[in-house]
Amino acid sequence: MSNFRRVVTGLGADGKSCILIDEAMSRHGGLSDATEEEAQLKRSMIAAAREVIALIDHTKWGRVAAAPVCRTDRLTAVVGDDRAPADLVAGLRGMGVEVILVDAPASEAAG
Repeated sequence: MSNFRRVVTGLGADGKSCILIDEAMSRHGGLSDATEEEAQLKRSMIAAAREVIALIDHTKWGRVAAAPVCRTDRLTAVVGDDRAPADLVAGLRGMGVEVILVDAPASEAAG
């Protein structure tokens, strides 16, 4: 998933979905980013979107960065790798957020 970093952030072709890659995500703090400039851009995209999908690798779960992007209850789905913390995955699912976990590449799973 690290190959997706900063590549997929943007509105979907239908203009209804917003796909984000962020620096951090916590169950109660939502998505956050390292810089206010990026957070502002992402908040604008979220405001125009019906769905918000976050791509978050296991290293970003349970963290909070400097600039808030959106609350957890605004997320439609989170796509992460299978090394995501089980308790945080269960918490999001309990809040009605769809969580899709994919196999981490062997090089990442070993590290």
